[in-house]
Amino acid sequence: MLVSIVMPTFNRSELVYDSIQSVICQSYSNWELIIVDDGSSTEEVNKIKKLSFKKENIFFYKRPDKLVKGANSCRNYGLSKSKGELIKWMDSDDLLTEDALQKQVSIFMVKKDVKICLGYGAFYYPDDNNKLEYWSRNNTSNNIFSDHLVNKIRWPIGGILWNKSHFETDPFLPKLSNSQEWLMHSLQLTKTKFDEIYNLKDIVYLIRRGHNRISSEKSSKYYYNQFKARYVLFIEAKNLSYNDSFQLLKQLIIYLFYTILFFIKK
Repeated sequence: MLVSIVMPTFNRSELVYDSIQSVICQSYSNWELIIVDDGSSTEEVNKIKKLSFKKENIFFYKRPDKLVKGANSCRNYGLSKSKGELIKWMDSDDLLTEDALQKQVSIFMVKKDVKICLGYGAFYYPDDNNKLEYWSRNNTSNNIFSDHLVNKIRWPIGGILWNKSHFETDPFLPKLSNSQEWLMHSLQLTKTKFDEIYNLKDIVYLIRRGHNRISSEKSSKYYYNQFKARYVLFIEAKNLSYNDSFQLLKQLIIYLFYTILFFIKK
């Protein structure tokens, strides 16, 4: 089974090399890596092109000008260029564990009804003796959507391997600058039966720490995007339970409060 890995990037040539290497070094070899640049400088683009030209299954694209700038547009565009039966999203500063694809693909080969294979992440500190710190509080659940909603069980964007047929439309909201993966995961979970999800309780993805990330910049805009993601889920999700609807409404109020508070502070 061919796995398409979609990686947006923007002026990160100093970090993306390690991310690409973590794909090249996979124990599972039937993959393609689709790198979509979000408007990097010419120098940065040339550096990444040199990396991508070393392998025939690494493809480099530029985000078309007609698309909204941002990683979400790049991810959607990368999906449109993918040829694989399976899809994995990956950030350009993070890493796959060496046997990530092997472990997750094997699930799809055995369990034909699975649409989503969960996998977990760890924070990776290259400047602190490569220390690993587990990301999720829990890796078991009897109600995956409800536990995901309250962050009891969590996966990074590259933790999940998806059946491509699961995506009927572009999965990412282009104008959302954070909480985009939370929203995408939430919406997709509401469309998936429990027995179509396989919960692989292994760390398959490493989130690099020690440099600036958008998600670490708390501001009024940050909390507004948190609010917006939950508002979209509240409007679009079908057949939410009373408890899930109440929890979502509570989060809407909290993030609206923080949006206003940080706006006033500014």
